[in-house]
Amino acid sequence: MVELDLFQKVFIVILVVISIIRIYFGKHRLTTKYIRSIHPILERINSYLVSFGMIIFPLLNIFLSTFDKFKFYVPYYFKIFSGIMLFLATIIFCLSHKELADNWSPFVEVKERQKLIKTGIYRYIRHPMYLSMWLFAFFQGFLLSNIFIEIFGILAWSNLYFIRINNEEKIMIDIFGNEYKEYIENTGRIFPKLRL
Repeated sequence: MVELDLFQKVFIVILVVISIIRIYFGKHRLTTKYIRSIHPILERINSYLVSFGMIIFPLLNIFLSTFDKFKFYVPYYFKIFSGIMLFLATIIFCLSHKELADNWSPFVEVKERQKLIKTGIYRYIRHPMYLSMWLFAFFQGFLLSNIFIEIFGILAWSNLYFIRINNEEKIMIDIFGNEYKEYIENTGRIFPKLRL
C-alpha cells in the first residue's frame, strides 16, 4: 500500500471536492438544449491534455511514482502556501459553479435559456472559473514537488485557455450584445479591474 504524505493527501481531497462540484453542477447538462456550440478540435484535444495535466498525471505520480525522477525541492512553507492557494482555487471554483448553476457548460456553448450572470464573484471578474484553473495549474506542481507536473499542467491549461477565451467572449457578445460589452467595461477577465 502506498503511504501518502500530507501534501499528496491534500491534493487528493481537493481533487475529490472539485470532482463532486463538477458532477453536481453537470447533472443537467445532458438534458439541456443548446442553441449554439463551438467545439474546435484543438479545444477538445487540449481539454483532454488538461485532464492529463491536472488529474491523471498527478494521480499516477502519487500512487505509482511514475514521475519521481522529476521531483524537485520545494521549501515546506511554500508547499503550505501552495496548499492554501489550491484551497482558494477550490473555493473560487465552487462559487463560480454556484453562481452559474444551470448556465454552466464545460465547453463554449449557449443554452436555450442562457442568462448573463453578473452576481456574486461575477460582479468583479468575467471568468472566475478560469482564475481557479490558473491557480490550480500553477500551484499543483509545487504542492507535489514535481517539475513535470508543474510544467505540463501549466502548458496544457495555457493552450486550452488561450484557444477558448476569445471564442467565449465573442459568442457572449453575439448573444448578449451591448449588455456584455458594458459588462466587459466594468469587470476584469480573470482579475478584478483596478479602479483609479
